[in-house]
Amino acid sequence: MKKMILLILLISATICRAEVNDSGWGRHRAAITGMLTSSDTWQLESSYHFMLCRYMGVGASIGLWEQIMSDGYPSGTGWHVDENSEKVHNLYLRPSLLFQSPVFLKIRDAGISVTAEPGIMMNIPYCSAGIDIVDGFQTVDYTTVSTTNGQWCGVDLRVGINVNVYRFNFSIGYLMSNFDILSMPRHLRYNGIRFSEFYPTKPFMQGAYAAVSASF
Repeated sequence: MKKMILLILLISATICRAEVNDSGWGRHRAAITGMLTSSDTWQLESSYHFMLCRYMGVGASIGLWEQIMSDGYPSGTGWHVDENSEKVHNLYLRPSLLFQSPVFLKIRDAGISVTAEPGIMMNIPYCSAGIDIVDGFQTVDYTTVSTTNGQWCGVDLRVGINVNVYRFNFSIGYLMSNFDILSMPRHLRYNGIRFSEFYPTKPFMQGAYAAVSASF
């Protein structure tokens, strides 16, 4: 870990040294990013990066993810999860580094470059679900179950193509992560039934993202 940190610092210093006298770019970058993943989830986040130089920034984002679909939802004899818990969701914080290559293709006012953003996605380390107790088709009672067990954070990487027009950036690309995003819901249980029966194990997540950002 120490060697990795030293390597990152060395790369950062080398990259930024070349740009120390260049003031023709914005130090601040704010972005909105949307994602679709192989874990059958969508994600939406807002981020901010402080650009140490033209080609590297450090920052963080806050976002929300939610299941798009599922093969079923937790239920048993006389109970099922309530409507708000049918699709698992959570908030997350994601500190990250932002790298952007020099422009390799210029088309009029648009400059095209490669971008990479390694980060750590951290869910709120708590998961809960509402349970409707039913008699036939009528809800007669209500309770909740919760857990703090399971994986709540993971390392991820986004790599893509960036198009810069003046101080606006448009990016699309590929993401991958070792975050099993449904790990915590699988640790829930009610009336002897583990929710792991309803949520698949997906230790490797990948997907696509699109982002719009502005520099100032």
